[in-house]
Amino acid sequence: LEPVYETVRRLRARLPDETTLIGFCGAPWTVATYMIAGHGTPDQSPARLFAYREPAAFLRLLKVLADHSAAYL
Repeated sequence: LEPVYETVRRLRARLPDETTLIGFCGAPWTVATYMIAGHGTPDQSPARLFAYREPAAFLRLLKVLADHSAAYL
């Protein structure tokens, strides 16, 4: 995540002190749907199918994403 941190540092340095910089992190489900399909899908069917066929692997993926998202935020 170093490129993200570097971007935040650069933005913060250029913004006036009275300007708030807020961050955003996609929810684990949302990030997982993009990872599994490789792009956004209208109904997230690739992710839903993966969750149905491989529930343990899907839960592990969600946990990894949640843990890393929490560390990022």
